[in-house]
Amino acid sequence: MTHLQPDDEARPELGQHTHAEDDPCAAAVERLWSYVDHELDVSEADELREHLAECTPCLEEYGIDVVLKTVVRRGCQESAPETLRVRIHQTLLRGEAEPQV
Repeated sequence: MTHLQPDDEARPELGQHTHAEDDPCAAAVERLWSYVDHELDVSEADELREHLAECTPCLEEYGIDVVLKTVVRRGCQESAPETLRVRIHQTLLRGEAEPQV
């Protein structure tokens, strides 16, 4: 999903399993969701922002995360029609009453 720049070929891809303490990019990617949600303290956010300014692959990953969160947020603004909500609730109640096999 992440595209590496030619000068980044020596660095493992962001999707590979690496230890965050060994790889600043892995550490940055691990904190992206918290950053997007404004859950990092000021010093962590500043550190991540600095990394993103210098690292194109991580900045691209950040852009993907922002787009994904925006799409999910937009999709979650709609609410189900009341008739559907009632049917789902009734189905769940019936399911709870049935014995587990």
